[in-house]
Parts: sequence; C-alpha cells; structure tokens
Amino acid sequence: MVSSDTIDMKLVASRISEVRKDFNETLRTFVKRLNTSSSTWSAYETGKNLILGTFLIEVCRVGNYSADWMLGRSDKKFRDIS
Repeated sequence: MVSSDTIDMKLVASRISEVRKDFNETLRTFVKRLNTSSSTWSAYETGKNLILGTFLIEVCRVGNYSADWMLGRSDKKFRDIS
C-alpha cells in the first residue's frame, strides 16, 4: 500500500489488469461491456494513463471493487454492500 498522497502507477496498472482477468473475458469483450476502447483500457493496464475518475467509478460499480483498492490506497479489494 502506498501513502495517501502518492499514486503508484505500476500498482494501479496491475490492479486494473487484475479486474479484467477477474471477469475472465477477452480484452475485446471486456471493453465492450464497459463501452470503451481497447486502446484506452490497454493504456490503463500498462500504466501509460491513470484511469479517469468517472470511469473508475463505473468499473467499481460493475465489479463491486473498492476505488481505494484500485488506486493502491487499500488492500481491501471489494466494497462492503451490506
């Protein structure tokens, strides 16, 4: 876990890649589900670009992921929805 004032792009990229693998879908199928492009998602997975806030929220909603986990601020992967 990193401090709250820095973002570890490699960790974020790794977790973004993990999200797609959790869905067990090809890149093409996964990006279609999220209404984005393969190049956009690939840039997130490689750490070339940091995921945009509104898109981060959508990914978290679809998979019940914690935004803090995706950004490397927590080790708790999923949100509590109880």
